[in-house]
Order: sequence, then structure tokens, then C-alpha cells
Amino acid sequence: MTTEERVLETVHAANTMFSQLDDDCLIEEWAKARVIELETKRLRELMEAEMERRLRYRGARELYHPDWVMEMVEPTPEYRMDRLETLRELVPPQEWEKAYTPEHTEMVAAKLSMTVVKAWARRFGTEVGRVIEEARIPGAPARLRIKTRR
Repeated sequence: MTTEERVLETVHAANTMFSQLDDDCLIEEWAKARVIELETKRLRELMEAEMERRLRYRGARELYHPDWVMEMVEPTPEYRMDRLETLRELVPPQEWEKAYTPEHTEMVAAKLSMTVVKAWARRFGTEVGRVIEEARIPGAPARLRIKTRR
């Protein structure tokens, strides 16, 4: 029996039991469940912190489990447009046009498609790669993402 099936079975049994309780008992059971929920939440936070610690210690990206994906994910980085402007002189004009979106009249700042720009580092060499890396704005560290494997 899977964890989900056990939970559904427990919930069904509890629902039957709750319908038989008077108001005071039902509220007391709710209060107990709330304490358990808070304790469980804290335990999960501690376990997730330990998983993250292990991943960082090992320099790993994922803790393997057949049913769960426990992986570190990097946040999407941000880049300083003023520094990326240097790329205009380093890449062919047609490549620049593929990535560049000019400012709009409705006050949208100019921007570059970073999917296109990051590929330039491999195509046009280390100078382009250096400019891109220097334009990167330090952001949040990687975080742990947990999801079921299906």
C-alpha cells in the first residue's frame, strides 16, 4: 500500500469518527491536530534543511529516491543591462537583433533574451563570456526543490 493510499484510508476512517463527536470533542480533536500539524511542519523544515546540507556538502545536485525528486535548483539569474550593452560591439549585428528588445513606449525597459545571449559565450569566445558573467547580478542561492517522481 502506498503512502497516499494509507493517508486516504486514514482520512476516510477519521471522517467517519468525527461525524460521531459532539462539538466540544470535535474542537478539541481539531486543536490536537493543529499542534501535530505545526510540529510536523517544523520536522519537515528540519529534514529539508538536512537534505540541503547534505547536497551542499557533497557538491551534489540531487539526493536519489525512487519516488521523490530532491534536487537543488538555481534561481533564474538577473543581469545588468548596462554591462550587457558591451556585447553590441562583440557580436554580429544580426545576432544582437535576435536577442535585443528595445524600450517600449509604455515604459518597459530594454532587455536581451538571455537564452540567446548565453549561447554567444560558446560561439563568440571568452571575451563575450566574461562580459555576460560580469553583468550577472548575484542573487539568491540555490534552493531545495521536492516533487514526486511520476
